[in-house]
Amino acid sequence: EPEDRLAFAEQHILGARDPGEAVRFLDWLYQRREIAARPASVLKAPGARQQAPAPTWEGMLGLLNAKLDQNAQAETEFKRHLCLPSARWGAERAQSCRYLFKITSNIDWLYEAINEDPSRREAQVELAQAFHDRSDWWGCLQHAVAALSITQRPLDYLTEAFAWGARPYD
Repeated sequence: EPEDRLAFAEQHILGARDPGEAVRFLDWLYQRREIAARPASVLKAPGARQQAPAPTWEGMLGLLNAKLDQNAQAETEFKRHLCLPSARWGAERAQSCRYLFKITSNIDWLYEAINEDPSRREAQVELAQAFHDRSDWWGCLQHAVAALSITQRPLDYLTEAFAWGARPYD
């Protein structure tokens, strides 16, 4: 809806680059809908401070379960994107695979991202970082060198600065 797009733009929400941004966006959207559904008598005046309830174990478990649910929904949507016949651009398909890696920690998704678009550094650098985090120095070196061998930086919205900065050299 146009008013939702305007509200998103006012909140500086124009698109999600990582699962964390997508989760923050969904959280904002659900909060907005929840507030809109409340009766006017429940809403406080602007500027009125509301005391936050003390966290409880049950509340923290509820938040954890909600986060896991959001990850499961995100995983389903990214897998659905990869199955769409209209999803043919390798860069977007590779981005979906990279998001799936961030959600599941399954390193195979990074290999799939490289297969989807071998001309981009981002998946190679993330794979090198994943090997580094696992103390697999040979794998880290192999993929860092592979990332550095890609010298043409794409000029589209999916290019991420971390892949073209110091990280591949580290």
